[in-house]
Amino acid sequence: MPLTVQTIMDALAGVAYATDLDGRILCIGQRGWRLFAVENGALGLANPDVFIGTNLFDALAGADVRMAYARLLERVRRGEPQITLPCRCDAPGVSRDMRMTITPLRRNRTVRGVLFQSITLAERTRPPIRLFEFADQGYPESVPLLGMCSLCERVCPPWADCEDQAAQWMEPERYYAEGGTSQVRISHTVCSGCFRHWVQGWTGMPPPEF
Repeated sequence: MPLTVQTIMDALAGVAYATDLDGRILCIGQRGWRLFAVENGALGLANPDVFIGTNLFDALAGADVRMAYARLLERVRRGEPQITLPCRCDAPGVSRDMRMTITPLRRNRTVRGVLFQSITLAERTRPPIRLFEFADQGYPESVPLLGMCSLCERVCPPWADCEDQAAQWMEPERYYAEGGTSQVRISHTVCSGCFRHWVQGWTGMPPPEF
């Protein structure tokens, strides 16, 4: 079998995809992508070919998250050898710790694209949490807003002041134990703790306003 870009991508562990420098998806590791979609019950996303040519930034929820990714891509474009971030990718009944790497793809010593690879480090089953059933959410603006960190997936409840207060961000289980409800609109952002420890050093961004 000839060695092609696709065969290399398919051999990578976890979820792997390559983009150009503007975030347009060029190639996806099909085996890992399909497996991850099936494990999360997202059968409508299991065909990776549908996403070729789409832009990564169109799939990122939250202006702060999109800005952080844009700054990370800029660092890689300027010669950063690799950026590694811890992250979570939870499903309703599964808590999942992952590691994401962002690596430049070079040709003739010039960065031409970026490889994103996310590998699962640990999984824990739990009773289903409806906050992660994103397809079911579509509440009006009158419903309270709940912040969710796109890296650690902790939440900032509507009753808390989470601006620059890492202790106010909590696991979803604690949120429900303290009387939280699923009847909320979710605002995807980066919590103050993840921002200080991981994002700010790479991007130089000012802290987001929660």
